[in-house]
Amino acid sequence: MPRVKPLIEKKGEAMVTLLWGAMALQETSASAVARKVEMDPATMSRRKKKPEDFTLGELLALGRALHIPIEELRSALRY
Repeated sequence: MPRVKPLIEKKGEAMVTLLWGAMALQETSASAVARKVEMDPATMSRRKKKPEDFTLGELLALGRALHIPIEELRSALRY
């Protein structure tokens, strides 16, 4: 009989949606934003795949660069 994997909740989906949605609205690329906040574009790509690895400093810098209010960033965090 096949096994059923439990439904795994992805904690970072809201954060990824918020950040990459803001980038899309501002018509900028993730690599351009990464350079603006002095982050390696490869790191930005890894964070999109595994958003729970974002540091608080990275999120604050990205929020400032993308003009996202701190309340929106805070509401997108799942823990």
